[in-house]
Amino acid sequence: VSVSFFINFPEVGGNEVIFASNSTATYSGYWIQKGTDNKINFNWGDDTGAGSQDRKTMAGSTALSADTWYHVLITSTFANATSGTNIYINNVAETISDSGTASVTTPTYVSDGKAYIAREDFTATNYGGELYIKNLAIWSGILDSNNRTAIYNSGNYKSLLYDFENYDQSSNLKGYWEFNNG
Repeated sequence: VSVSFFINFPEVGGNEVIFASNSTATYSGYWIQKGTDNKINFNWGDDTGAGSQDRKTMAGSTALSADTWYHVLITSTFANATSGTNIYINNVAETISDSGTASVTTPTYVSDGKAYIAREDFTATNYGGELYIKNLAIWSGILDSNNRTAIYNSGNYKSLLYDFENYDQSSNLKGYWEFNNG
C-alpha cells in the first residue's frame, strides 16, 4: 500500500489519528497517526485486542512542528521488518523504528469496521483530529521514487486523479480526497 497527504497540526504534543482504514474496538486494518512525540506512525493490527501485542507500528524519525505544512508519503508491504515500511517527510526518507509485538503481516479487516479520516472509533481514547489535511490518496502497491518526487512537487499539491510528469499511478489509486479544493 502507498498513502500520501499534506498535513498541518495547529498544536503538537497530542496523539492525532490521521487515517484509520478499518477502525473497530480492537486494532484492525491499518492506521496513520502522529504520536505524542510528534512523529508519524504507520500501524496495522490483527483484530485480537488493543494492546501492543495486537499491533505492529513503524515510526518515522522527524518530530513535526506546529503550524507547518508537511507532505507525508508512506509505503508498506506490512512486513514485520522495518525495511518493509518507508515514511517520507517532504520527500526525504525517515529512519524507521518499530514497536508493537504482533507478528501480523496482513492487517485483519472486519465487516463492521469503518474507515475514518482525522478520528478513530475507540470511544475511550478521544483521539480526534486537530489537524488540517489535503490530498489524502491511497494506492494499491508501492510508489517508486519518480512517482514520490512528482507527487511531492516541491510541496505544491496537484490532483492525483490523472497522470502528470513522472506520476503514472492514477490507475492504481483506490481512494482520493482532495479537501478544500473549492
